[in-house]
Amino acid sequence: MKRKSWIILLLVIAMFAVQVHGESDSEWNTSFQKETIAFVEKEMQKDGVPGAAIVVVKDGKIAWSEGFGWADQSQKKHVDPAETLFPVGSVSKLFTAVAAMQQVERRNLELHQDVNYYLEGWSVPPGEAPLTLHDLLTHTGGLEDVAIPLTARTPDELWTPQELLMNRGLCRADPPGKWIHYSNDGIVLVGHLVEQASGQPFLDYMEQEIFTLLGMKSTTYRQVLPDDLSKNRTVGYHKGKNGSAVPNPPYWLHGEPAATLTTTPLDQAAFMQNALERPTSGKVILRPETWEQMMTRQFSSHSELPGIGYGFFEMEWHGETIWMHEGSVPDGSSLMMLVPEEHLGIFVVHNMVSFVAPEFNHRVADYLLSHLIPGNTETRTPSNFELSKNELKAYIGEYRSKGSFTTQGDANKMLNLLPFFQVRVQLNEDGTQLLAGESSLIPLGNDRFAVEEKLYDIAFGRDEAGKVNMMYTGSPTPIMKSREKIAWFDDYRLHYVLWGVILAISIGAAWWFPIQRWFRSRKQEKTKESTLLLPQLACTIGWLQLLFIGSVIVFFLIPSVQDLFWGPFRYGIPLPLRIAGLLPFAGVLLSIWLAIQSARIWSKLNRFQRLGFVLVASTGIGLIPYLAYWNWLSLPWS
Repeated sequence: MKRKSWIILLLVIAMFAVQVHGESDSEWNTSFQKETIAFVEKEMQKDGVPGAAIVVVKDGKIAWSEGFGWADQSQKKHVDPAETLFPVGSVSKLFTAVAAMQQVERRNLELHQDVNYYLEGWSVPPGEAPLTLHDLLTHTGGLEDVAIPLTARTPDELWTPQELLMNRGLCRADPPGKWIHYSNDGIVLVGHLVEQASGQPFLDYMEQEIFTLLGMKSTTYRQVLPDDLSKNRTVGYHKGKNGSAVPNPPYWLHGEPAATLTTTPLDQAAFMQNALERPTSGKVILRPETWEQMMTRQFSSHSELPGIGYGFFEMEWHGETIWMHEGSVPDGSSLMMLVPEEHLGIFVVHNMVSFVAPEFNHRVADYLLSHLIPGNTETRTPSNFELSKNELKAYIGEYRSKGSFTTQGDANKMLNLLPFFQVRVQLNEDGTQLLAGESSLIPLGNDRFAVEEKLYDIAFGRDEAGKVNMMYTGSPTPIMKSREKIAWFDDYRLHYVLWGVILAISIGAAWWFPIQRWFRSRKQEKTKESTLLLPQLACTIGWLQLLFIGSVIVFFLIPSVQDLFWGPFRYGIPLPLRIAGLLPFAGVLLSIWLAIQSARIWSKLNRFQRLGFVLVASTGIGLIPYLAYWNWLSLPWS
């Protein structure tokens, strides 16, 4: 009896211990969720985000999902992770990459074959080396986006992937395999290759071969949603002048394989579970080894920096390797992070777009990672590596982004004159440390530097002669950047001075000569007949240049970047700007005439007149090669 009593007593104690431990876990989970909800709501309020959602998957299950705020403020409709559809922007590219890898598995596509082998009816322009699917999936194809037009006026005017590539053209700026050029057009080409290999339209293929298999019933690339989905689609917002959330108008985006996926957060959970657990039966969209291939570094700009797999960007977080992608469109911003070693996936999405949109997602994801991966919150160890002042000087210069929206192939090249496409690397005041913008760089050796107080590094590349010519960002947030060191004559500051000089000369020509003539008429001084034509020519040239510069300012410089990409240029080059693009051509003809007429009566002109006419004629004639350098002569015919 005593022995049985002891056994019963031990069982009771064990059951009580298990019960207490379970209650403790439950309390911790509830506490963590409450803390996370409070954190997210605080971040939403700070950035003015109307609605957001989070899904966390762990060990093959949905560990937590939550909706925050409004899917539609006017209708008082709350965000529901199971029901609310969000546009996820460039996270669409992950699914397109999966479709391509399916075709590789089926041997309809080959990763290292020239893509022209598969294309029918058109071909990729020739380059220094063949362009392959491997290059496209790693954004190393040397392609730069031709971004105009971005959208259609109606859904019926949307281009298929092939139509987009043929109508806008592909810009091959560099040889494949040199560095990362993030390219939307490159992923559109991947979508078209899927069409060619499968014999199905891209939209149909994605629904049949991926979404249906994963049970993603509320996910589609189609921009015209059926009624049962459209009623649950979130409203997209932007910040108004007073900081309030203002609904965005509808838009129809070209390039569906790269950016038009609309989905619910829980549908994204199904994708993350499949990518992390890699089943061999049931819901199989890729073989385990193919998933492994997609989340293995296929390219890195520098041997000591994170790189890119097939579709997924690699990210280092406190020593943990994360595979991720993010995206932004006018209606929202999203972030997906997968940690295969932890069987952990995080998806964050919201319905506000602004400069801080990606930062919100990453702050939330960082908060979750710091709680869900214990022990990986150590700070960076300071480096003892040192470089001399002369060694640091090798890195000094202006570095310009390569990739989306800064193409060298059309008028988008002018975007390189916007300050945020360049980063200045310089020495601090005492010459002991490098600064990239406002961030201090700590040398780590092998041309690699830690960005002070940040979790990523940058590295520099060198040409064959050993001179520094590139800078690489080791973080995919917002996009893993490759930047080229530019010549002094490409510095945007110099060009702002040049535009200021052109503007000053144009204003002088437009107003000084008429004013001078008015003063002479007041003094009853007679103007020589032989010189009467010259002020009129100069005045006309000045007004033509002022009209052109004014048009550029109105349509190009005044709008914010968001308006620039989604506003005046969304349907192509506006007609007024095309007309303005003809003005320099008229101006150069008049400038040549002014130069000829000035030379003919040179001896009859005073010093002031000679200087004025030379400046005006030189500006009018020089504006043409200047605009040709920035690809703006194509404006009238774009």
